[in-house]
Amino acid sequence: MVSDDELADYPHVVRVESQPSATPVMDCARTFCNLPLAIADATPLPLTGKNVVTGFCDIGFDPAHINFLDKDGNTRVRKVVQYTLEHPHPLVMNTQDEIMGWRTDNPDETHATHVCGIMSGSFDTNNYHGIATEADIVATVSPLYDAYLLDGCEQIIDYAHEKGKPAVI
Repeated sequence: MVSDDELADYPHVVRVESQPSATPVMDCARTFCNLPLAIADATPLPLTGKNVVTGFCDIGFDPAHINFLDKDGNTRVRKVVQYTLEHPHPLVMNTQDEIMGWRTDNPDETHATHVCGIMSGSFDTNNYHGIATEADIVATVSPLYDAYLLDGCEQIIDYAHEKGKPAVI
């Protein structure tokens, strides 16, 4: 790895600035997207995601994260679909035992957990919760190739259709 001083010695480098790594946190997400204002101006119904399916196609998801549990401690993750390059068919988990027994598609990534937390995380003790705090969650995880992403969207839509609920991807 090249140090800042070594990098600064290159003839075309004008300036070198070191920055700390970004750390994903949820403390400002709700206010950043003006959610309190949107809720105040919305219908008299609460905007909690109840009776809605939220889904995503990403990498690095932990379905057992505290942010995805309901008030009784049960996961709101209803389905997890994992695509891998090694297997032609995805691993599909539909039961609480299957979902809670599976840990993550990639222990070195947390992007999907963070994104799902913004979308539908419900742990509200520290104001880091998401938007659709009562929504059902369908997670599709993969190496993020087009075919996996498209099939993941189909998996989410099919689940929502099967349950008679709208889906947000």
